[in-house]
Formats: sequence, structure tokens, C-alpha cells
Amino acid sequence: MGMSEFYGASEDKQSVATIHKAIELGVNFFDFADMYGPFTNEVLLGGALKNHRDKIVIATKFGNERDSAGGWHGINGKPDYV
Repeated sequence: MGMSEFYGASEDKQSVATIHKAIELGVNFFDFADMYGPFTNEVLLGGALKNHRDKIVIATKFGNERDSAGGWHGINGKPDYV
């Protein structure tokens, strides 16, 4: 979450290095959501984790719908959104 939004400026190269270090130290569970960023967190994690897929578990949350500009649209649990 904090790698894309909410806690101030972020730097993708440092974020990816942090993810890789976590894997090196044994972290194997990554939980994220499409609302972080929005969407940029999924892209960041996808790139950072693509060569480690056999070592990790990915979970995601959904329902908090935002647009690409960060606007909030509310809760959406419709199957086509999920």
C-alpha cells in the first residue's frame, strides 16, 4: 500500500528492491488491492514478483472502486468488477 500511495512520495526502484529483499529474507505472502495507487501498486508488484512466482503467494482485496485519477466511486461487488 505505502509503495504507491497514502504515505507520501515513492520511488519504484527502491520499492522493488524492498520487495526483493523481503523475498530474500523469507517473506512469501504479498497482499494488495487494485485501489492502491490506484492500479499502480498492482503494476509495481507484478513487475517485482514476476520472476519469483514459484516462491510466493499473492492475495488481493477488491470492492473499493476508484478511477485512474484516484477518484472514489464507492463499493462495487458486482461480478464483472470483481
